[in-house]
Parts: sequence; structure tokens; C-alpha cells
Amino acid sequence: MRHILVLVLVLLTLAFISPALAQSTWGRHTDAGEWAFARGDFTKAESEFRAALDIAMSLPESDIRLEESLRNLARYFEHRSDADQAEPLYLLLLAAQEHRLGTESAQLLETLVALARVAIPTGDHPVALDSLERYVAIADATGDRKEDRLRIVLSMLSRVYLLEENNDQALEAQRRATEMTLKNPGLEVSEHAAALESLAQMEFQFGDPMNGEKLVLRAAEALSRDDPEADTVPMLMAGARTAFAAAAFEAAGRLAQQVLTETEGERQALEAATLLGDVHWMKVKRGSRNIQDLYGIGVNSPELEEAAAELSKLDERLSAQLPEEHPDVIQTVDRMILIALMRGDLETAGRYQERAITLQGSATGPSSEATLKTLRTRVDLNLLSPDRKTETVEANSALLKAQEAAWGEDDPRLLPTLKRQYNLLRELKRKKEARPLKKRIRALEKIR
Repeated sequence: MRHILVLVLVLLTLAFISPALAQSTWGRHTDAGEWAFARGDFTKAESEFRAALDIAMSLPESDIRLEESLRNLARYFEHRSDADQAEPLYLLLLAAQEHRLGTESAQLLETLVALARVAIPTGDHPVALDSLERYVAIADATGDRKEDRLRIVLSMLSRVYLLEENNDQALEAQRRATEMTLKNPGLEVSEHAAALESLAQMEFQFGDPMNGEKLVLRAAEALSRDDPEADTVPMLMAGARTAFAAAAFEAAGRLAQQVLTETEGERQALEAATLLGDVHWMKVKRGSRNIQDLYGIGVNSPELEEAAAELSKLDERLSAQLPEEHPDVIQTVDRMILIALMRGDLETAGRYQERAITLQGSATGPSSEATLKTLRTRVDLNLLSPDRKTETVEANSALLKAQEAAWGEDDPRLLPTLKRQYNLLRELKRKKEARPLKKRIRALEKIR
């Protein structure tokens, strides 16, 4: 009987001592982990935090030591850029807090944003999206708004929406984040300008291009007002490029023109002028490059006249700053040919075409495929004028010589040019010159 009484007393004593002992051991492991972490002994820190978590897992559900251990270990892995191990720990921490506090408590906010931080790099966008949306909803509902953190959360939310291709929601989140940024007097003007520029980029792509343009100009004006020496040209050009890529050509053109007004640097001015030329070209560009289809398509069109004038100015600038064989020079001349053609101005188109032949020959060689193409275009342009048959014969003869140099004299690919030359000579009553061509055509047709 006495032995039984002693055993009962021992068990009762252990029952009271065990929680205190667990608490003491948990505290020692936690303190040791924090000390090791602070000293950079990460192996030791992980070991201690895991030991503390093992103890906390055996404690009652309502014991917040479990939450603290989960948080410590999750932060450790996040600090070590190991998001894959941090995410499940933050998920467990959130579940434990929800069990103790409910699902709408403002005390969940810190964990929600931490969970989103690690879910994004792991590619777990649904978890990141849910965490950030819940954060905003709880912050709005409870009025527990730490403005700076809410602003950052909204920006994060906008990025995740973009990753999930929820463009409208991304834009709305970014608009709200920008509004909060502008209302924060503690931020630098450069931070306000950066927020405006970031929103402008999204407005061009998914929202209102005119609003995007206004935001870029507002950002540039804020920077200039704060520092008259500030270089706003890169910001204006970035806005112009984004607007152009989003097919907001009017906004892109105005921003590029603003750069030309403000800059004195040749490189920046050339970049803006080139973009402005692209804008005017896109306004008149047609899907077909067939000369018959394009000829006279918009005679006296104001847009064509503007495009012709702008590209002419661009051509002068490019020619002054770049080698004549530069691709941008050649592309601009090619566009001017097509615009002149659409305006029904064959004389101007022909003049530009002669220049294109020279430029292309210099850039790629007199017998390159690109040069052959320009020579063929000259022939096609002449064919549009029935009274220019003699000039067409000369142009087609030059094309034939270039093709022979490129392909050889016995290549069946010469047939279209030979046949055209033969028919042109016959129309001009130059039968003596046409006769040997007839023999060549028959010979090549046998090869084909």
C-alpha cells in the first residue's frame, strides 16, 4: 500500500513538472537558435529551431509556442532563399493562427504577406494570390492598415495578377498602389515618379493609353520640378516605346515628339525620330507589298502626306549620323518608296528606288538576293507606266545581268525575266534583239 502511494505521488509530481520542463527546454532551443542565427551559424540555427518545433508539436493546440517555432523556422528558410521549405511552414503557421484567432483577424496579416513572399518564387501563384487578396480584404475590413505595407502588398498583388493574366485586376491593384504612393509625403519625388511611370506602362498595355501618356508626362514634370537638371528623356522614351508596342500610336508619337523637343543628344534624338517614323509608317502600312495593290491606294491622303514628310526628315537625320548601308537607312528608303507609290507618285517612287538599289548593293553586294529584289521592284515600278517601256527594258536588262551573275546563265529561275524582256522588245519592234532570247527561253524550258 505504501509503495502504491509513493508511485501516485511521483506521477503527480511529474505531471506538474513536465510542462515546465518542456517550456524550459523549448526556450533553450529557441534562444540557442536565435543566437546561432545572429552569429551566422546557420547549421546550428536550423538544428535548434527544429528541436524547438519538435517540442512545440507536443504541446496543447492553443499554445502559441507552436506558432513561434513555425515562424522562426519559416523565416530561417526564407532568409536562406529556400522558399520551397519556407512555404509549407508558413502554411502551417497560418492554419494554427486561424484556429486560435479566426480567419478574419488582423493578426493574420503579417503571416499572409510572408506566405505570399515565398509562394511567388516557388511559382505557387494560387497560394500567393489568395494570401494577398485576403490581406487586402482583412486590412480594409478591420481598418488595420499599415499604409506602406498595404501599398507594397497591392504592388505584389498586381504582379501576381499579371502572371495569371488577370490584366484588369492587375491594373486596378496598381492604380490603388500608385494612389497610396502619391499620398505618402514621406516618399521621395523619385519614388512618386517611379510609381507614376510603372502605372503608365500598365495603362498603355491594358488600360487607357491617354491616361498612360498623362502619367508619363506628370512623372517627368515632377522630376524636373524637383531637379531642373534631371534627365527625363529616358522616361519619355520608355513610355513612347511601350505605347508603340501597345499600338497606341498617337500617344507614342506625341511622347517621341516631346523627346525631340527636349533633348540635345544626337543618339536620343535619333532614337526618338526613328520611333516617330515608325509611328507614321504604322498609320499607313498595308498588309500587302504588291505594287499593283498599293499603287494609288490613298492619293492625297493627309496621313500619307504626314508619313512622307516625317520619313523624309528621318532619312536626313539617319543619313547624317549613320553609314549609308545601315539597315535603318535602307528600311526608311524602302518605306518611302511604298508611301510614294500609295500616293500615286511614280516619279518619286522611282527616284527612291534607284537609291535603294545603290544602298542595297553597297550593303549586301550587287548580286545578293536583297539587291535582286530591289532591281525587280524597279522593273515593276516601270511597268506601271505604259509610256516607259524603253526604261523598263533597261531596268529588266540590269536585273537579268545581276541574276545571271548570281545564279549562272543556265538557271531556269531566269525564265520570268527572259520572257518579260522578250515581250518588251517585241512590243518595241526590236525583234533582232528579241530573237536570241527566244532561243534561250526554249533551252531553259527544256532544262526545267
